[in-house]
Amino acid sequence: MVLGGALAFVAAMIAPSHERPRLADALDGVLDALARYAQLATGEQPREAIVAARRQLGLALERAEASLERMLAEPAPLRHRAEDAMYLVTYARRLSASLTDVLEHGGAIPSDVSAYLVAVIDNVRAHFAGGVVTTAIRAPHVSALMAVMQRAELLAQLATRESVPQVR
Repeated sequence: MVLGGALAFVAAMIAPSHERPRLADALDGVLDALARYAQLATGEQPREAIVAARRQLGLALERAEASLERMLAEPAPLRHRAEDAMYLVTYARRLSASLTDVLEHGGAIPSDVSAYLVAVIDNVRAHFAGGVVTTAIRAPHVSALMAVMQRAELLAQLATRESVPQVR
C-alpha cells in the first residue's frame, strides 16, 4: 500500500494532471447541450426529444460542476479565472430551469426567442474560445418570457469578461 502511494506521488511529480483542460471540455459540453435544449424548447419537437435533451443538459451540467470542484481543489495558481466558470455553470443551470419551467407548464419558447438564446450561447462559446463575439444580437420583446431572457442576458454578460479556460 505504501509502495503504491509512493509510486502515485512520483508519477504526479513527473507528469502532473491538471483539471483545467477537462473543465474547458465540460463547459463546451454544457454550451452544446444548452443550445440544443433551447432549440428544442420551441415545442415543435416530440416531448421525448425535449426530455432527452433536458437529460443530456443535466448530465453535462453535473460533469462541469464536478470538474469545477476538482479544479478548485488544485493549488491556487491553477485556479485562475475559476469564478467565470462558476458563473457560466450557474447561469446555464438557471437558464435551463427557466426553459424547463416554461415547457412543463404547457408553454413553449417562441422560435425568435430560441434563436436569440442560441445566438447568446454561441457568443459565449466564441468568447471562451478567443473568437469574435457578435455584439449585434437583438433580443426579441416577449414579456411572458422575461425571466428566461434575463437568464440569457446574465449568460451573455460573460462574453464581456476576460476569458476562462479555452472551450474548443
